[in-house]
Amino acid sequence: MNTSVPSFNRVKNERAEANLNAFLRALDVHNHDSVSEKKVGGYKNDASDGVPCLRAIDLIARERARLSKILGHPSPIQNETIDEIVRFSFPRLKHVGPRDERRPVFAKPRNYAIRKKRMKKLKAEFARTNKLPNPYALGCYHFIIEALKSLGPNRQHRYLVLRTRFEELMGAGRWRRFAYREGGRHRPKEVDDMEADVQKRLHCNCRVLQRTKNYGLKLFQVGQCIMRSRGCVIDLIYRAGWIYRLNTNAARPQYKPPPRLYRYS
Repeated sequence: MNTSVPSFNRVKNERAEANLNAFLRALDVHNHDSVSEKKVGGYKNDASDGVPCLRAIDLIARERARLSKILGHPSPIQNETIDEIVRFSFPRLKHVGPRDERRPVFAKPRNYAIRKKRMKKLKAEFARTNKLPNPYALGCYHFIIEALKSLGPNRQHRYLVLRTRFEELMGAGRWRRFAYREGGRHRPKEVDDMEADVQKRLHCNCRVLQRTKNYGLKLFQVGQCIMRSRGCVIDLIYRAGWIYRLNTNAARPQYKPPPRLYRYS
């Protein structure tokens, strides 16, 4: 295979030429570094022998062959097309050294707070309606808040009352997808007891909204930043059955579980 690089006179764009030169320099650097490496990807090389790293040699040969194929294309391709190909066809080379020398990749932490633009809209909605604004997008969390709002905030509600209002607000289509797990993210197998499954999932989502440091942070911010209270949370209390309450002035949610003998009622 001929891996020699042809003439670059057909590359006219300055940015394309700079990109191409940087790419070639990276190839040369990787080729030089691969000669002195002692151990890469399971290949033990003696530095005194000058045996190059096999992975690096294979990578460099493959990239040079691809470059030769693009620049050696017949003349019907115009120079502008070649410039665009050169600009976007040669990304930064991956590191081919030992794994210990690779820089660690840290995942960016997720931001659960309300965005600035969304916060302005919620404040305007609260100033206009004087009602608790819903910070969540259309989904289970959104309709849980809407159901508790319509039933009355700072009041206790039984599960059956909450479930009935939740189903009414969702509508027939959304409720069918939620109850029978028709969405792509849900498990495909059939549910034996649909009502018991709905009860557990609805209760679990209310429990998740009690986490004021992540999923329930938006609701908590609505109380602190918009309603100027200590915070807005959801209370879960078991008194001969689960009781749900949207508390608009609380620093932390209440959770009083049932005895171990009972779970749901």
